[in-house]
Amino acid sequence: VLSFTEGAPTADDVRRVLGLVGSETYLELFGIIAERRHAEVFRYVGRLMDQGYDLAEFYRGLADAFRSLLVTRLDGVEAAGVREDLRDAFAGAAERFAAGDLLRMLAQTAELDTDGRFRKSGQQRLLLELLLLRFSYLESTVTLEAVLAALGGGSAELPLGAGARVDEASARPVVRETPVPRLAAPVQPVAPPAQPAPTQTPERTGPLEPGEVKRAWRATVEAGDGVPAGTTLFLRSAPLAVAEGVLRVQLPAASPALDRLATPAARRPLENALARQLGCPITLEFVADGGSEGPEPSRITAESHRQDRLRRLTEEEPLLAAAVREWDLELVD
Repeated sequence: VLSFTEGAPTADDVRRVLGLVGSETYLELFGIIAERRHAEVFRYVGRLMDQGYDLAEFYRGLADAFRSLLVTRLDGVEAAGVREDLRDAFAGAAERFAAGDLLRMLAQTAELDTDGRFRKSGQQRLLLELLLLRFSYLESTVTLEAVLAALGGGSAELPLGAGARVDEASARPVVRETPVPRLAAPVQPVAPPAQPAPTQTPERTGPLEPGEVKRAWRATVEAGDGVPAGTTLFLRSAPLAVAEGVLRVQLPAASPALDRLATPAARRPLENALARQLGCPITLEFVADGGSEGPEPSRITAESHRQDRLRRLTEEEPLLAAAVREWDLELVD
């Protein structure tokens, strides 16, 4: 200390050399927070850095300063243990804050260094500036009695004006509810629910082309419109035959689709969906393929699979069928 001072060292010289922060520095900060001078926070921290203060030391002293301010607010300046020459300054600073505000600021200060987060951080200045800015933007606590008195036209006034918070723990008034008589509303007649209009199938002229019917059938089955659950796989691969407004669908004898579509009522949703695709009514007929009484099915090979795909394509497209017959075309994967 002697090497850094001239003449007899003073207490200020010792604090400056050791990097200790005096109580006057914290009193200056309390004024900035109370007056909500947000931009001054950055200049204040900058002065700390320029004067060589250790921010970790400043942080430790900040918690002690807020504790002294809270004790002064609750129990008087004598119980806070501050220097005698600064008692009036601490008493004046404590009067500018509510006890709830000081408690919140002290709690936030203690939380900043949880698990040594502040001491180990490489951005101590940023963390400290954010903490002090939160204090300057902190909403003030107002007792519920003051709010009720101000709203009721009493003589009490809100201490810090608009933007204040209500501390409900300070007072919980009992609110008595007065029953309000209700007027009986005239009973309006309830209109009967509107009946859905019957589905109308657009009229169509001209005969149905087998290819068109088969395309409409596959589109209806893929969309699932009117198709019973669990039958899509059987209906998608079923052979079809069209004759005079009737679509005959051949299904395996053990197919569950035969049972689920056995009655006209069960077939009607599917017939209506197919009619919307075609633009004219059509009747569905489901027949079994004969089961085990017919010839034994042949083994499925790659060639038979290609021939079956080509047969289905030509059934849906008459022009394609004519081209296959004319030029002896084959399906290539």
